[in-house]
Amino acid sequence: IDIEVYTPQENKIPDPREAEYEVISVALVGSDGLRRVLMLRRPGNNAELRYRPDYEVIFFDSEYELIREVLKTITQYPVVVTFNGDNFDLPYIYNRALALGISKEEIPIAAKRDYVSVAPGVHIDMYKFFAIKAIEAYAFGGVYRGERGLDGIAYAILGVGKLERQKNVSRMGYWELAEYNYRDALITLYFTLYNGEMVMKLILLLSRIAKMPIEDITRSQVSAWIRNMLYYEHRRRGWLIPNKEDILKEKGSVHTKAIIKGKKYAGAVVLDPPLGIFFDVYVLDFASLYPTIISKWNLSYETVNCKPDAERPLPELPHTVCRDKPGLTSTLVGILRDLRVHVYKKLAKKAPTPAERQLYDVVQSAMKVFINAS
Repeated sequence: IDIEVYTPQENKIPDPREAEYEVISVALVGSDGLRRVLMLRRPGNNAELRYRPDYEVIFFDSEYELIREVLKTITQYPVVVTFNGDNFDLPYIYNRALALGISKEEIPIAAKRDYVSVAPGVHIDMYKFFAIKAIEAYAFGGVYRGERGLDGIAYAILGVGKLERQKNVSRMGYWELAEYNYRDALITLYFTLYNGEMVMKLILLLSRIAKMPIEDITRSQVSAWIRNMLYYEHRRRGWLIPNKEDILKEKGSVHTKAIIKGKKYAGAVVLDPPLGIFFDVYVLDFASLYPTIISKWNLSYETVNCKPDAERPLPELPHTVCRDKPGLTSTLVGILRDLRVHVYKKLAKKAPTPAERQLYDVVQSAMKVFINAS
């Protein structure tokens, strides 16, 4: 879904909380073949509408009826996709519907604490999803790094962007506005369809690993994914969930800390190479080094410093580790690490088609940031 709103002033963004201006166009594009632009007839706008074979244009004399048609369409789909729909499109539709006299009970849109949901389906805001640092850096390799607008992200990922416009949408004729509105909605939907529905498969994978609803996983950073996964495993085992203060009280003080640079997790120490030309050089790499260490040494909050006479992995550090029972963090990280290294990383190289190889590469990259952040 993408909407266009009348504005009396150039470059003024309407306030969705006030919703004081008319919705003049709504583009609805579906994976089931729906291709429709709902347009409000405007006085003084007599521009001829050209025939478009790829989508249908429906005119409404009443904004009330236009909004009701949009609300009806929302209830017919299990997933509604927008770009910045949390902050603009859906709140504007909701408040505009109220202003036009539609009752709350008839509006399948609900504002949650930090996002907007729809009924009976779920709402995915692609703006929020692409803003997740783990998705930007690892799932898409930073191809849209720093971009937050629909145009920039679409060009980087899909190779196509928004239609250029020379004037405010309020001044566009019917044909020009329909084309502009339709393109935005089509791009938004295509994010979920391109490359064999790769993005939707990735969202479902992350949702299952983190045990989080789709609406939450697409709006939260990787730390929330990990925290929720650990919460779920504690509840499944019937364990109390400790907070930071409980762990420090039980285990003592923090002796060593992870080094984090900016938004990324620090890797190994990088040595400056000697100058010169060298031959017979070999590359030595460890697959998922830190997760492997966590898994091998059974590192978890309940196994580290569990008793004074436990094994000490490194003599120069004060930590001891109990290895008689598998730790929760060690088990989870080990499973994800093995899936990545032994399954998805190999599939990313050996899958029969380029589309499958790219999908598996995205999956293993997403799992990499998941286990590294753990």
